[in-house]
Amino acid sequence: MCTEGNLRYTDTLFTEQERGVSIKATPLTLLLPDIKGKSYLMN
Repeated sequence: MCTEGNLRYTDTLFTEQERGVSIKATPLTLLLPDIKGKSYLMN
């Protein structure tokens, strides 16, 4: 089972959380800022 210090945001199924492994891929989007104030969207 995951603890507060070990969050697993993409593990949505109970079995994934219980075993600590991801069974399937989950799409993820990141918004990354650079030092010049621009932001980049990564999929």
